[in-house]
Amino acid sequence: MQFQKIDWKLGALSSILFSMIAFSLFLIRMDEIRWNDTLLVVTFTFLYCFLCWLIHSSLLKRNNQLKFDNKQKRYAALSIMAAGFLIFGFDLICGFFSDRIILFNQFSYQIHGPKKYFGMLLRAELLSCLYYFILYYTHILREKQQHAIEIAKLKQAQLEANLSSLKEQLSPHFLFNTLSTLSTLTREENVKNYVSELASVYQYVVLYEKKNKASLKEELKFIESYLYILKTRMENAIMICINVDENMKKTVLPPLTLQLLIENAIKHNIASMARPLKIDIYIKDEEFLVVSNNFQPKISVQHSTGIGLDNIMQRYNLLFSRDIHIINNANEFTVMLPIIRP
Repeated sequence: MQFQKIDWKLGALSSILFSMIAFSLFLIRMDEIRWNDTLLVVTFTFLYCFLCWLIHSSLLKRNNQLKFDNKQKRYAALSIMAAGFLIFGFDLICGFFSDRIILFNQFSYQIHGPKKYFGMLLRAELLSCLYYFILYYTHILREKQQHAIEIAKLKQAQLEANLSSLKEQLSPHFLFNTLSTLSTLTREENVKNYVSELASVYQYVVLYEKKNKASLKEELKFIESYLYILKTRMENAIMICINVDENMKKTVLPPLTLQLLIENAIKHNIASMARPLKIDIYIKDEEFLVVSNNFQPKISVQHSTGIGLDNIMQRYNLLFSRDIHIINNANEFTVMLPIIRP
C-alpha cells in the first residue's frame, strides 16, 4: 500500500485564503482599524484552518479507497466529526487565553452561554466537512493521475520489450527447438541432462516473455533448471539453499525475478572453491520472499548499470504497488520481496 504525502503547500495556501476572508469580514465590521485585533484574527484563523487541514490529511494519509461506498461514507462521517471536535477543542483552548479570539465574525464574544459553544462546534464541523471533501477529491484526482501514469509506463515497458524481441535475430522458439533436437543427438547422459535443463530455461523464458506474473511454484521450478546449469559450470563455488513451504508457492511474483537476483549475486561477489558463494531463498514471516547471499565483493568489480535490481523495483511498484527492501551490511546482501497473494 502506498501512502499519499501531506501537501503542506496546499494546506498553507488554503489557510491563508480563509485568513484573508476573515480579515476582510473583520475590516468591514470595524469602525476603526485595530491592528492588534486584526493580527489576532488572521493568526488564529490561519492556525485554526491549518490544524483542520493537518488532521484530515493525516486521517486520509492511509486511506487508498477510491470508491465513495458505504464504508467510505462511514469513514468520512467519523473523520469529519473527529476533526470537528479537535478544532473545537483548539477553539476552546484559545478562548481560555483570550475572549477576543474570533473567526470570520464577532459572535464569539457577542454571544454567550450554550448558544456560543453550539455555534463554535457547528462552525468547527462545517469547516471540517469542507476540508474533508476538498482533501478527498484532491486525493481521488491524484490517485487517478498516478494510475494513468502507471498504465502508460506499463504500456511503454511492454512496447520496449516487444521491440527488443523483434530485434533478436535468433528466435527463442528456434533456440528451444534446436536444444531439444540436440539432446537427441548425444548419448552422453550428462550432456543430455544439461541440454534438457537449458531447454527448460528457454521454455520458461519463451512462455513468460509477455506475461507479468508467475506463481512462485513455477518460478522455483525454473530456478531448479537454471541452478543445474550454474552448478555444472561453477560446481562447489556456489551453494544455493531453497526453503519455501508448499502453501506459499501459490503466491505470485514477476517472472525471472529470482534469476535476476541470483545473477546479480554472482556478478558482484567472489565465487570460488575456497570462498563459495552461498545464496539462501526462504520465506520470512509469510510476508517476504528473501534472497540473501554472503557479501564478499569482487576486488575488480564489473561495470554495472543497476538495471537488474531497478527492473525488479519498477515491476513490483507498477504491478503490485509494493516496494522491495534491500539490506546490505558487512556480512550479507539481502533482497526482501513482498509476498503477493493472488
